[in-house]
Amino acid sequence: MGHLTAEVIAVGDEIVAGLITEANAAYLSQQLAGMGIRTVRFTSVADERDEVRSAVAEAVSRSRLVIATGGLGPTVDDLTRHGIADALGCALVGSAEAEACVREHLARHGIDDPSPSQMTQALVPEGAHVLYNRLGSAAGFVCRVGGGLLAALPGVPSEMRAMTVEKLLPVVRDAFPGLPAVCVRVVGVARRPESHVNEAVRDLMEARGGPRVGVMCSPGVVRIVVTASAGSVEEAEGGAERVVAEITSRLGDSVFTTCGASLAEALGERLGASGLTVALAESCTGGLIGQLVTSVPGSSNWFRGGVVAYSNEAKRGLLGVGADLIESEGAVSGPVAEAMALGARSAFGSDYAVAVTGIAGPGGGTPDKPVGLVYTALAGPGEKASGAPPAVASDQWRFSGTRETIRLRAAAYALDICRLAVVT
Repeated sequence: MGHLTAEVIAVGDEIVAGLITEANAAYLSQQLAGMGIRTVRFTSVADERDEVRSAVAEAVSRSRLVIATGGLGPTVDDLTRHGIADALGCALVGSAEAEACVREHLARHGIDDPSPSQMTQALVPEGAHVLYNRLGSAAGFVCRVGGGLLAALPGVPSEMRAMTVEKLLPVVRDAFPGLPAVCVRVVGVARRPESHVNEAVRDLMEARGGPRVGVMCSPGVVRIVVTASAGSVEEAEGGAERVVAEITSRLGDSVFTTCGASLAEALGERLGASGLTVALAESCTGGLIGQLVTSVPGSSNWFRGGVVAYSNEAKRGLLGVGADLIESEGAVSGPVAEAMALGARSAFGSDYAVAVTGIAGPGGGTPDKPVGLVYTALAGPGEKASGAPPAVASDQWRFSGTRETIRLRAAAYALDICRLAVVT
């Protein structure tokens, strides 16, 4: 079969108004890429019947796989099913399977008599195949359109993801036999600007005939996505592995993962393998590093705890930073960052401690200490000799961007500095 492309349509007034960040399309694109299906277009439309009809009609004329998310609920502005039926020129009909979703979900909440509006969720385009929703009341559905498929999924991310993996992807595999074997590897790079990474792998990105290489940037981290397709799983994995090995050789220890792990996960893997622990002392990041760390399952095995010492009083009282040190060096300084790290290591009894202090902005900067100035410090085990004091060192960074970007970069740099210090 020819190369299969897909389109995703996100339906919702809140999306087009910019009130929420639409993430369903990205998730669907990732899932389809793992099957050798390339998503070529994302479209966002308002909760209006004609807008949905128009977007669907255009999409099915271009692509053999179209997936719409959102607008399948019970409220008057949930009109995706109506717009799809209009685009396909068919009627909406009651479905026993879709009705079961409604009744079973409501029964779990003590409701035995669904209202007429709730029962609109039991309507699907005539001839559609229903996708059961085990987490919510709105069933999804799939319609055959010529030689392709048109699917509709709930907009609630947890429901959409479960339905995609459990129900939709098996239908897609059956509908499009002969899809190539695909291997996707994600290489994470820390503390290097996007421009540097781009230059390092430019020739791989421009190469024809081999695995596709793309670069994605987020504050403090650049991800290189390698996608290889072949006639067999072994061939695809081998092609991806060769490119990943080449990338790793070029970028060295700034590569923290070759399998899509987060920086916190990469740090946790090293700490866990070594039987070591870490604690945190945060100022300008305000608990962000702790949030990233505790999002990793099993982090309780290697994370002892953290302190958000935002004020000078907190730095003194909670971490034991000397008032004279703050007075002479300033709260945003290398010596204070080091004292914070030592204080956290002592307070939590950890092997390592990471500290961050800086000026995230948009105000608070001075000519000597501008917005974006950040100090990170790492305290760790000293020499092997008994009684040796802990080792501690700090680094100065100058970050640009918004307050949130500066905080994210500071968190990423702090995590990676600790990762590099832990030798497995």
